[in-house]
Amino acid sequence: MIFLELIERAEKTGVLTLIRIDEKLFEEAKSLFRTYDSAVLSFTDCTSFAVCQMLNLDTAFAFEQHFPMMGISLLS
Repeated sequence: MIFLELIERAEKTGVLTLIRIDEKLFEEAKSLFRTYDSAVLSFTDCTSFAVCQMLNLDTAFAFEQHFPMMGISLLS
């Protein structure tokens, strides 16, 4: 419960923006998943990449090492 409360508080105060997956993002994630089927990417990875592309993000705070292969720098 504490986790959800923190998420809700962060969203209400503008510290966090939640992106909800719609049909367009889902289709883009599927396309990426099919394109990179030889790489060890999860569908969640591909969904994250689709969101980054949608928002024109070139940097992410993440621990996933596949972001750089998509041209997304990692914050450390």
